[in-house]
Amino acid sequence: MIMSGRLQIDKLILGYRQRTILRDVSTIIPDARFTAIVGANGCGKSSLLRAIVNLVPLAGGAIRLDGGAVSTMRPRDLARRIALLPQSPITPDGIIVRELVARGRFAWQARYFRDSGADAKVIDEALELTGMTLLSEAPLSELSGGQRQRAWISMVLAQQTPILLLDEPTSFLDIAHQVELMELLVFLRSIGKTIIAVLHDINQASRYADHLIALGDGGLAASGAPQEIVDASFIHRLFGLECVVIPDPVAGSPMAVASSRIIEKGAI
Repeated sequence: MIMSGRLQIDKLILGYRQRTILRDVSTIIPDARFTAIVGANGCGKSSLLRAIVNLVPLAGGAIRLDGGAVSTMRPRDLARRIALLPQSPITPDGIIVRELVARGRFAWQARYFRDSGADAKVIDEALELTGMTLLSEAPLSELSGGQRQRAWISMVLAQQTPILLLDEPTSFLDIAHQVELMELLVFLRSIGKTIIAVLHDINQASRYADHLIALGDGGLAASGAPQEIVDASFIHRLFGLECVVIPDPVAGSPMAVASSRIIEKGAI
């Protein structure tokens, strides 16, 4: 199937200090879809995400947005088109939720411009979308992990970009808050946002994402819809794990169940 998207990666090479992390990666991010970047630890998932917003210099190739190279865009212009929520963002001391969300408006403000009525409306809408309106005056430090992550997502929503990048957004969340967050991302996709998230849990990625980008062996191992690419050989190639892949009993998406010689022998 021929796929189109505003964001395209063309023969990308990434590396640090003479070490190549990714080479010859070419793929297209589908618009208004939820794309999950998956792969083993250290395969370059976060580096790829950071390269998309020009935080990692390219050793070769290009990342293009609407036909223009991201590397040539001014930071403010890029911040109006792509928002990044890094893994474990640092919480500013003493800040309340609304003040954090207001920081998402910086890319749209003149240097000495204070919050306008238009900014306040955008902030209110971002808080409402994430269910954080009633907690808008709460100190960020006093929130639960799930609430805090929703506050950060409110901030990137206030940035009003069509593309949202999230680096391991479910880290440190319990299972209930993980499900809550993933359902929020699916909702944001349903209102037209392009979501790109680094995820460690392949079953979670397969259940919620429309599109997977799998990294392995220093490059692109596979890309496509979970139903098209996730099988036992795919899991073994990416993670070196023997498993069986069955339909998720709720969603019908591919679900990997690890094989274990210990369990098979009745040792546990």
